[in-house]
This record gives sequence, structure tokens and C-alpha cells, in this order.
Amino acid sequence: MGETTKNSVSAFMQSDVVTVSEGTSLGEVGRLLLERRVSGVPVVDRQNRPVGIVSLTDIVDSTVNESRQFGDEKLYYRSMARSADGAARGFHVDASLDAAETVMTPLVIRIEARASIVAAARVMAQERVHRLIVVDGGKMVGIITSMDVVRAVAAGRVGRGAERQEEKKQGKVKKK
Repeated sequence: MGETTKNSVSAFMQSDVVTVSEGTSLGEVGRLLLERRVSGVPVVDRQNRPVGIVSLTDIVDSTVNESRQFGDEKLYYRSMARSADGAARGFHVDASLDAAETVMTPLVIRIEARASIVAAARVMAQERVHRLIVVDGGKMVGIITSMDVVRAVAAGRVGRGAERQEEKKQGKVKKK
């Protein structure tokens, strides 16, 4: 992979990306989302090229629309994880629902691994998405999410505070 700097996308991305095929059932997609504790997964074609993304929102939207159309509730919130008060959390998807390709967002927005985390945040905001496919030389090498950007900000690696700290380290900030 190309050069990694401390504020590059590659420094914050998730490189162990779970993917699904276009024909994967929504029940299986839901199971993967719960197991991996992620909110979306890339959909890949037979050549392992990303062709879309299925997110929790895509699943919920398709289910709500289908439920309105047929008058039955197909999705309810539930999980294997329990909160402190013992209440179940998460979601369950009726396994008889359509395949990933029928609900995926067919737009794959990519960003280079060497791009800055600020550039990734800018693209997410402009495109109104929560995840970007990270590429290096045209090949998918990871995914970066809005939560990864939040982690970078929380760690003080992005933003005005981070810029000021870097300037102090380099002796560019003069004390008053």
C-alpha cells in the first residue's frame, strides 16, 4: 500500500472488511452486521469488485416500504446483546426478504488510502454517506466510516487542536 501518514485515511480505515455478494439474502446480511457490529457492508460482484453498499438504513427502508405495501411488519428490533437492564437490543430481518442487490445503494464512493482524513470527512458530508470504500491503485483495501472520522477527532488527530499541537511541535507557534 502507498505511504501512510498519521492523518491519512489508511491510518484510520478498517482493513478487515466483510463483504457480501449480490445474491446474499438480507437475513444473512443482517446476521453479518450484528456479528461484526457494523452498520453497512460492501456488495461485490463475481470479480470481487464493489458494486454497492448495503446499510442498516437500506434494510430498514426496504422493509418499511414492503410492510406498508403488504400491511405486515417484517422487521423488528432485537439482538443477542443485552443492555445493563437486560433489555434486548438490535434488529432481526425476516430471512425471506430480498437479496442484497435489491436494496443496496448502487453508488460506490471511493477514496484513496493516502488521502487525508479531512478529505474523507469532506466527501462524506458532500455525498451524505457514512462510509467510503478505500482504494490503493484501484484495488479495495479497506473502508472508512463516519465513526472512524469521529475517532480521529476524539483522539485529537484532526481539527484545529491537532493543527495547533503540530505547529507547537514544529516550533511555529510563538508564545505571547
